[in-house]
Amino acid sequence: MTILETFLYDPTTDFVGKPVKRKTQAVPETPSEVLESVRSKIRGLLPGENVPLSVDGYVDALIRMAVDPSRLASMYIGWCAFF
Repeated sequence: MTILETFLYDPTTDFVGKPVKRKTQAVPETPSEVLESVRSKIRGLLPGENVPLSVDGYVDALIRMAVDPSRLASMYIGWCAFF
């Protein structure tokens, strides 16, 4: 975490000056939000949860999210949601 905290004060990384294309709930925008997101992942917390999971539980939850049909459908270019 100490290495990542250097990006918080690094003037060459400009998180704030970039225009936001769309507002997504799960995507952090500021450097402090990015660090907090990494901290919560290291502690084993899923988004919106307060109780940390074990390593096995966290891996199972990530696998369930990865094979969720709604997430897979949103990534599949052949679905053509834009037509």
